[in-house]
Amino acid sequence: MPIGDLVRHIVIAVILLVLAAFGLKTWNKQKLETRIVRDLRSLTNPTASFEARTNDVARSALFRTMGLLHEAKSKLDMEPAEILSEAFHGDDEGALFGPKETGRESSSDPKAQIIGEGLLRNYTHCTNLGLFSDGANLMSLGNGEPATITKGASSGENAVISYIVDPGIASGIENIVPNMVISSPGTSEADDEIPNEFDITSAKNLIGALYRARLIDRDAEDRLTLHYERFGSPTGPEPQKTSANDVPEDSGPNPEPQPDSNPQAKPPAPEEEDCPFDTPLE
Repeated sequence: MPIGDLVRHIVIAVILLVLAAFGLKTWNKQKLETRIVRDLRSLTNPTASFEARTNDVARSALFRTMGLLHEAKSKLDMEPAEILSEAFHGDDEGALFGPKETGRESSSDPKAQIIGEGLLRNYTHCTNLGLFSDGANLMSLGNGEPATITKGASSGENAVISYIVDPGIASGIENIVPNMVISSPGTSEADDEIPNEFDITSAKNLIGALYRARLIDRDAEDRLTLHYERFGSPTGPEPQKTSANDVPEDSGPNPEPQPDSNPQAKPPAPEEEDCPFDTPLE
């Protein structure tokens, strides 16, 4: 075989191998993306997000979702918002909320907005706490379990779940995934204290969003909102009640009673006339 033909065959073989490797890599990435999107839809659909059977089920779903978002970021180079958009509004029939609306008058599904904002918020918390730092943590998240914090003052401790809206004032809200916040143990202990302005605003925003998504009724929204509004109300000493019998200390000297003011007062004695015998004799 001439050398030129041999070289040509080698070049063609190399090109075919490169194309095959590229095709295989693309196919594997597409397969991985399909699997992650499928699992995300199972974990983040409205039923799983708002109607979890128990608190443990809701927690497990949140931790597993964090693991999937990191897997999409590290292996597919897809940002969390991007892979969530695919799960929520993909072109296939399995999209949770249908095709994404576009245009000036477009509006997103309120449930999709609540779920998405909560997941992106928790992904940021996980990154800041270092929960994606090693294989052991990623395995824990994949199993739906809390990972170990590797950054900050709580390094070495397991992450915990705190809540935006206090479960003590609304039964069942502890099972709503968007109400959960992955945080450090110190943050969770602070939940028992009086909420600050940021906590109050976050709680009221979530309560309003749940009402707009028709997940709670008007009475529940009013009651929950009122609970947080009272923390921001100015408090001061209650005004003292005075009765008609109370006399102010600094009211000044008592005025002298007028003659007509007391019906029981004795009338003044009549003036005595001069006695005629006192007149000297001339």
